[in-house]
Amino acid sequence: MNDVKQYQSLDSLIQSEGGIHFSAYVTNCFPAPAVRSQIEEAIKVASEDIRLVLSREERQKFLKPIHALLLHEKTLSTINGNIGIFRSQNFFRVLNVPVPVEEYSTVASSFHIKPLLRWAQEDRMFRLITVNDKMCCLYSGSLYSLRPMETFALKAAGRRRLVTSYSSFWQIPAANKKQEKLRELLVWLEERVAADSGPNSPPLFVVGSKEVKDFLIHHLPYKNIHAVDAVTPRDLAKAVAKVRTLLRNEAESTIKDELVDFKLAAALDLTESNVFKIAEAARRGLVKKLIVAIDKKLFGKLSTKSGKLTLHSADVDHEDDDVLDDIAQAVIRRGGSVFVAPAQKIPGRHPLLAIINPQDPEGTTFEMMAERKQKKTTLSSVFEGVG
Repeated sequence: MNDVKQYQSLDSLIQSEGGIHFSAYVTNCFPAPAVRSQIEEAIKVASEDIRLVLSREERQKFLKPIHALLLHEKTLSTINGNIGIFRSQNFFRVLNVPVPVEEYSTVASSFHIKPLLRWAQEDRMFRLITVNDKMCCLYSGSLYSLRPMETFALKAAGRRRLVTSYSSFWQIPAANKKQEKLRELLVWLEERVAADSGPNSPPLFVVGSKEVKDFLIHHLPYKNIHAVDAVTPRDLAKAVAKVRTLLRNEAESTIKDELVDFKLAAALDLTESNVFKIAEAARRGLVKKLIVAIDKKLFGKLSTKSGKLTLHSADVDHEDDDVLDDIAQAVIRRGGSVFVAPAQKIPGRHPLLAIINPQDPEGTTFEMMAERKQKKTTLSSVFEGVG
């Protein structure tokens, strides 16, 4: 979640500020009439909230694509997960949301994205190669989707120019036709994946014979490449399941590590839980990390320009929003990292908790402050023991 790429698919939602923004989350675990009923109820909420700020003609124009969605049952039937609906005066988007959501709709000055942050936090992208005697298939996937990209027919090398700038491997004479095929495959894969290889590239998994896996792992210039064992290329579903289990465990481990970091920071008194102070720090780009309760809402108004925060006991008008959501977006826009978790897992059970970068002209970082405080705490406990 630390990498900004995690937010790229949500960028159009996060960057949209000002004016009227409608957000609705529909739980897609009921028969079609129940799904339609949730959307109709969301339209009623939106109509009431915008009644005093838009003319009748403007309201009809604003709600038109949402009404149209009810008429396109085929569109709704193709969505396997829950449904996210987002509408501003110049924007309309429907998302398949593959994580649990509660039925919710709101009109505010920005989109409500907290459920989507959970999705971005939990999801992991990957690439998958399956190789048999006849062809190689390249896939792009995540924990919730799989898309075939290209296939490559394995045939004799022929007269194709087997030259690449990545390896001196090509200077070695081919021993047989099988090795020629592997070389041709390597060129094909280099053209498609090697250029994107880097520290933040998605992991690449290889399914095939031991010879093929060893060959590609050794020669393909991709930093994050792994073999999938005990699976044949024909059993794609099993291969994908193994990869997703591995990545899901990795995601859970990452979230646990982040919670440990927040607990350590809280123990060293290096966190801030005051929502007003966090809002101001977010406006100034000083929040290094923020953890927000996925199961709590705090209503009010946050000015992204002045940082002024006003809290209300409920969602009172078309500008009110869950300010936890607004603060999270402000942190993301300014390069900070945001995590979501149930309130009971957040240290102190606060609705939000921030690690704020110190304002130090000497360039002191949070990590340096944590190390110093840890040393002081350790020394204090030692001297207490000596007395």
